[in-house]
Amino acid sequence: MRGESGRTVRCARRRGGVIVAVAVAMTALLSMVALSVDYGVVAIARQQLQDAVDTAALAAAGQLGDAGGDASARAVAVQVALCNQCLRRPVTIDSTLDITVGSWDPLAKRVVTPVPTRGSIAVQVTARRTAASPDGPVPLGFSRIFGLASVNVTATAAAGVVVDSTRDGSRKPLEMIVVQDASSSFADEWRQAIDADWGLYSLMNGRALEDDRIGYVAFNEGLKKTSYKVYYKDAYGYWRYDYMPTYKRLSALNLEGEALPQAWQDHHTLVRNDSPSGYTNPAIALDWAIDEFVAHGNASLCQQSIVLVSDGMPYGTSDYYTQKYRNDAVTQADRAASLGMRVHTITLTQEAYGEYGWAGADFEFNQSLVRNGGFALRTHDASKLCDLMEDVGTLDVGKPRLLL
Repeated sequence: MRGESGRTVRCARRRGGVIVAVAVAMTALLSMVALSVDYGVVAIARQQLQDAVDTAALAAAGQLGDAGGDASARAVAVQVALCNQCLRRPVTIDSTLDITVGSWDPLAKRVVTPVPTRGSIAVQVTARRTAASPDGPVPLGFSRIFGLASVNVTATAAAGVVVDSTRDGSRKPLEMIVVQDASSSFADEWRQAIDADWGLYSLMNGRALEDDRIGYVAFNEGLKKTSYKVYYKDAYGYWRYDYMPTYKRLSALNLEGEALPQAWQDHHTLVRNDSPSGYTNPAIALDWAIDEFVAHGNASLCQQSIVLVSDGMPYGTSDYYTQKYRNDAVTQADRAASLGMRVHTITLTQEAYGEYGWAGADFEFNQSLVRNGGFALRTHDASKLCDLMEDVGTLDVGKPRLLL
């Protein structure tokens, strides 16, 4: 009997050990299931936030070239984000804190502000489900038994306007005229500026659509026209030239991304070898560009853009003419805007950023001339002018693309 009793005790002990082992195993299993379920919830929330910021950034980047520019991009990003949901709640982002409009820094992998002297124009959008966000962090279920009630989730995307390598007709035809400062203060940087102008033409040539056109006009206190032969093709396909600046139609010049025609290259050399002189009156060249658009352009079909390249405020032989040139420049920018034309400005300034005064270039004045979604870009380094012209080109002939 004693033997049987001993076996009974041992069996009971074994059964008790199995129960403990099963309990421990079940606890571990339930913990794994709980963590798996909550991990799935977090993964879904993160993907939904990422989808929201991807679409918001792309939509916002598409607004950079339209009237309103920065403000429109922010408004569209907020609106598009709200159309997406994260765990059945609309994705809410702050138009100031969660959106950055500036330029893409490929090394830092982010959008930086203010718009620097180079890089793709871009928008960065961040969406959050955190304790500080309107909808709070992502709530957890089973993990609460381990003391973890919620988790913070963040997603970020950046989209920029970059040149597409295909000619898919995804944009309106573009008519663009470069208005180049040829006053005496530009003498030292003249060749770099002209190379930058023609870099923009080459970029457009490689991305040309039917009905794209480019034009060029230089100014000091008047139009710098006497030394500039401007080449174009007539209705019969023959190359002609005139001493007045005029349109070039890219549908005739486009060589599927190859170099511009020799006649256009010759024009580049001719202008590059000129010598800037005189005072600064951009108003007369802006007036000419607008008249050229009106007389020969197609506003109903094309986006019409003016790019003013200057290294200083309008300046004349006296205070009277200085003030007149400045007032006239504003008047012409307003006139362009009233006709639906976009105005970009590129300023070469030797002053430190944020320090604008009477000396040298006044970026703030040129910035005030921007109209209809154009951009005001600046640099103190003439070698960066080509990068700035490329930025303008990507804005007008590119299309939005995710960068991050």
